[in-house]
Amino acid sequence: MKSNQQQGLLPTTKGAPVTKPARLYKYVPPTEWAFKNLVRNQLWFSSPQGFNDPYDCQVPLELSKPADAELVAIVHGSLSGVPAQVAQEKLARLLPGGSPSSLVREQVESAYAKLFEEQRSTNLTKRGVCCFSEQLDSFPMWGHYSDSHQGFCLEFDTTFDPFQKVHAVSYTDARPVVNASSLILGDDSDALITMVATKAACWAYEKEWRVIHMEADTAYGYEPAALTAVYLGMQANDDTRFKVSTIVKGTAAKVYQMERDETAFRLVPKLL
Repeated sequence: MKSNQQQGLLPTTKGAPVTKPARLYKYVPPTEWAFKNLVRNQLWFSSPQGFNDPYDCQVPLELSKPADAELVAIVHGSLSGVPAQVAQEKLARLLPGGSPSSLVREQVESAYAKLFEEQRSTNLTKRGVCCFSEQLDSFPMWGHYSDSHQGFCLEFDTTFDPFQKVHAVSYTDARPVVNASSLILGDDSDALITMVATKAACWAYEKEWRVIHMEADTAYGYEPAALTAVYLGMQANDDTRFKVSTIVKGTAAKVYQMERDETAFRLVPKLL
C-alpha cells in the first residue's frame, strides 16, 4: 500500500471555477477494506480498470485539428539547431509558400492520435480515481455501490483536502473535443480531466464528483474532522452497525441509520 501523496493529486481545471457541494458522499460495501480505510482515515484511489462503466476513462474523445499556424510553429521548432542551408531546404519542402504541406498535417495529426491513445491507456492503468456523489438518498447508489443497502455511506466536509481538488463529472452523449496540441506540449491537465471526468448521459443520476491521483492503488489520508457522518444502509447487519459505531466513537462524526419513509418513496436518516 502506498502512502498519502498530496503532490500526486491532479489540480482542478484552469477554466472557470466550479461551485462544489458543501458535503460529498462515498458509498461503500461492508468489506474489511472499507472498515480498514475508515479506521485509518483514508481514501483509496483505485484504477478505473475495475469500474462498472465500459467507457470509464476511455471516452471516445475527438481531437481538435491543429491550425496552420500551429503546424508552422511545430516545423520551425523541429528544425532548431539544424544547419541553415539544410533547414531552408526542409522548410521549402514542408512549408511550400509558407503554409504546411499535406504531409506535415498528416504526420502531426498521426503523432497527436498516437499520443492520445498512450494517454488514454495511462489513465486506465496508472491513474487513481476516488468517486463521490452529491446525494445521500439515491436508491440506485445504495443498491449499486453499497452492496444492496448492506454497507454504509461516508459524508465529507468539502472544505478539507482532498476535496480542494475535486472535479465534477460531466455527462453527455456527444463526443467531447480536446485540444490535441496541449497533449503534445505537455500541458495536458485539462485534457486529462476531460478523459477521466466525462461519462455518458445515462450515468447522470449518480451526480458524481471525482478526485484524481496520478498514481493508481494509492491511499490518501484525510483529517478526522473531514468525516462529518456515517450513514448505515437499510440492510446493514448488527456486525456492520457495531463496527462503524465503534470506529467513529470519540470523533465528531455522527452515525445514522437509513430507513424507509412510510409516506413516500424515499430514504430518511435516523440519528443513532
